[in-house]
Amino acid sequence: MQTILLPLALFALSSYSLAQESSGISVSGTATRYETPDVAMISLGVSKMSAKLGSAKSDADAAMARVQEAVRKAGVSVGDIQTSDYRIFAVPASKTTPRQWKVAHEITIKVRKVQSASVVLDGAVSAGATDVSQISYALENMVAARSKARVEAMRVARQKGEELAKLGGVALGPVLSISESGEGGFYGQTANFAGYQDNAFIMGSSSSQVRSGQISVVVSVQVRFAIGRE
Repeated sequence: MQTILLPLALFALSSYSLAQESSGISVSGTATRYETPDVAMISLGVSKMSAKLGSAKSDADAAMARVQEAVRKAGVSVGDIQTSDYRIFAVPASKTTPRQWKVAHEITIKVRKVQSASVVLDGAVSAGATDVSQISYALENMVAARSKARVEAMRVARQKGEELAKLGGVALGPVLSISESGEGGFYGQTANFAGYQDNAFIMGSSSSQVRSGQISVVVSVQVRFAIGRE
C-alpha cells in the first residue's frame, strides 16, 4: 500500500511546485533617463599620396604631428589621443596618372570638456586634418546613470503589479523573481562627416556647429510577484 501512495504523494508535490512556479503576477518595467554627455569622441585623420612611398609616409607623418600638436593645444591630453587606423596601400595607375602610394593615419580623440569639442575639431582641421569621420558622445559613468534608471524601472514594475492585483481582486505579494533585459540600454549621439579636402577649410571663416544633445539611458526589468491574501 505504501509503495503506491509514495509515487502519488511525490506527483502531488511536484504538481504543487509547478503550480507555484507558474503562478503569480508577472510585469515589466521600463525607464528612460536623459543625461547630458560628459565626453566626446572625435575620429579624424590625414591622408597623403605620392608616387614615392617614402614621400607619402613622411608627408602623412608630418601632417599628423601638426594635427596632434593642435589638438593638445586645444586642451586634450596625450593619453586621450589614440591611433585607431594606419594604412599604407598602392593606388592603381589610371590612363592619366601613374601608380600612387597612399598613407592614411586616423586617430580617436577623447574630449573631456564636451563644450570644447568644436574648438578641438576646428583646430585639427586647420592644422591639416583631411578626414573627419565621426563625433560621438557618451557618459563616463554609465553605471551610475543605469542605477538611477533601474530604480525608476522597478518603481514602474511595482506600480503595474499593484494595479493588476487590484483589478484581479487579489493582493500583491512579495517579489519572486527579477530579471533585467540587455546589457546596453543607452543611445548616444553621433554625427558623421565627409572628409575635408586640402585647403578647403579656412580658420576663422566659421566654426563647427556641433551639439552634444542628450543621451537616453534605458533599463527594462521583468518582475514576478506572488499573489498575496487580502
